[in-house]
Amino acid sequence: MDSIQKEIDGMAKDLGFLVISIKNLFKNMESILEREDVEDFLYAFKHFHRLIGEIFATATVVKKFYANNNDLISKVDSLLIEVYELLEKVDDVEQKYLEILKRKYCMKSPYQ
Repeated sequence: MDSIQKEIDGMAKDLGFLVISIKNLFKNMESILEREDVEDFLYAFKHFHRLIGEIFATATVVKKFYANNNDLISKVDSLLIEVYELLEKVDDVEQKYLEILKRKYCMKSPYQ
């Protein structure tokens, strides 16, 4: 196996690892939300989006520099589909988080 193929395989594995990481982080975010621990959730939420940014940056570089490698591009695209699905799910979790924040920290107006 030549060095270019090793590099390509390494990039695909790195992206796969990042996608597994955000899946696990998403599960943790859900359990944190069940405990209504708003500080831990916020930390996990920020970390989740940091990893999302890293995934998209890496995918962009891979697609740009390895555009002729259809196998790699196919792997990247399938991983990105998983990322998009997680982003849709995290939107629902974020809404639940906001509801908890409102319930815990927003005082009702005495004029209501």
